Amino acid sequence: MNANTLQNQTPALQAQAVSVQIGTRTILHSVHCSIARSQLTAIIGPNGAGKSTLVRCLGGLQMHTGKVSLEGQDLQSISARERARRISWLAQSDGGGTLDDLLVQDIVRLGRLPHQAWLAPASAAD
Repeated sequence: MNANTLQNQTPALQAQAVSVQIGTRTILHSVHCSIARSQLTAIIGPNGAGKSTLVRCLGGLQMHTGKVSLEGQDLQSISARERARRISWLAQSDGGGTLDDLLVQDIVRLGRLPHQAWLAPASAAD
């Protein structure tokens, strides 16, 4: 795929003027970014720079101002279940150490939950 083809595609995720304020402290200030489909993207910076906050905004897990789009659609207009089907999220730490107690296959099964009927057991396809 050449550079012109990539430029003409709608970004998989896009943030426009995304800001987060907690109390009187601004965590993110007017962040703009575009993340292409099928590309490896890294968000790097020092501790406390807002990387995790930005990722939570991109996943619809953090209240913010500005706009986040998923494949051109406003993220706020997508139901939580549909977002869970289209965006995966695994925190680097859950704060309580419970992920340490899970097998990799259990973590993968958790990612399949939005694709299953409510309280349905995993199928062979999962």
